[in-house]
Amino acid sequence: MEEINTTETNFNLFLERFLQYFPGITDPGKHKMKKEKGYSYAYLSFLIPHKIEEMKTILKENQFVNILYSIKSEDNKACRILAYSMPYDTEMYAILLESEMYGIIDGMSVVFYESLDVMFNQLNESYRLSQNQCWQIEEIEKPEVFFSNFV
Repeated sequence: MEEINTTETNFNLFLERFLQYFPGITDPGKHKMKKEKGYSYAYLSFLIPHKIEEMKTILKENQFVNILYSIKSEDNKACRILAYSMPYDTEMYAILLESEMYGIIDGMSVVFYESLDVMFNQLNESYRLSQNQCWQIEEIEKPEVFFSNFV
């Protein structure tokens, strides 16, 4: 019996859904998953650059993800947004949008988790580290909201 790669299946479902909101943003056949212990990830290159804030707005408005945090450097040159799906069996992923070009992005990283524990631990660590950096917090999810999504 052939083993089904659920991470690859989740990635394909994610990409299909993502392309409904962002048609033509990327070439779906060019992305490869990289496997680590407990998760897999891919970098989606965009065909043309996009504004990070526009991407965040569309993701939020379509209830695609929850924004864990949105931060900027003091000079507004660098931006970072970490968003995550509600942690269900078939949809455990996080999206990282990063810019070093005043909010212009040419792709995004997507991490697919194999377990709720791994997802929670990685997001919680990233959340904690975002608090310790010398960045301006534009948006941040309240800890009690974040924790309740994993109960």
